[in-house]
Amino acid sequence: SEKKQITVTPGPCEAKEAPTAVKAGGVKIAFSTEPQTLQAGGVAVAYPVTVVNEGTAARSFGLAVDGAQWATVRFSPTNMVTVKPGESQTVFVFVAANPDTQTGERMFVVRVKDQAGNVVQELGMAANVLAAQKPTVTVSNLVQLLQIGLLALIVVLVIVGIVLAFRRMKGPEEGEGAQ
Repeated sequence: SEKKQITVTPGPCEAKEAPTAVKAGGVKIAFSTEPQTLQAGGVAVAYPVTVVNEGTAARSFGLAVDGAQWATVRFSPTNMVTVKPGESQTVFVFVAANPDTQTGERMFVVRVKDQAGNVVQELGMAANVLAAQKPTVTVSNLVQLLQIGLLALIVVLVIVGIVLAFRRMKGPEEGEGAQ
C-alpha cells in the first residue's frame, strides 16, 4: 500500500464557468457567471446579458434585478428590449455597491421576462465587494494645507511691505524726474 499526501487549502471549491448560454422557448440568453469585483461606494461594473431571438417573430423582453438591496442597479440602454427574429440585443446591468456594503461575495438574480410577464430565465450573478477606499484628504491634512497657505500669504505680504517701504525711503523725486 502506497501513501500519498494531499494538501487541502481553505476557500471555495466550486468550478468557475465560462459565459453561459441558456435556451428557453426559442430564446437564448447569454451571460457570464464570473463574479465581478467592485468596491463599496465605488464605480459600477457591467454585467452584459445578451438575448437572442431564435424564433420567427419579434419578441419583447424585460429585465429586473432581485436580491441586490446592497447595491444601486441601472440598465443600459434600458431594461426593456425588442429582439427581431434571428437577431440579438445586449443589455448591460450596471451594479454599484453602496458605501456601507460589507465585504465579501454578494449574490443577486437577473430575471428575464417576456412581454406577457412570464419569467423566461433567472440568471444567478455574483459580485466580490471590496472595502470602501479611505478618503485621501483627512481633517489633519486639510489643517496642514491651510497652515501652509496662511504662511505663504504672510510671506507674500511681508515682501510687498518691504518693497513699499524701500520705495518711500528713496522718495518721490525719482518717479517725478522720469516725466
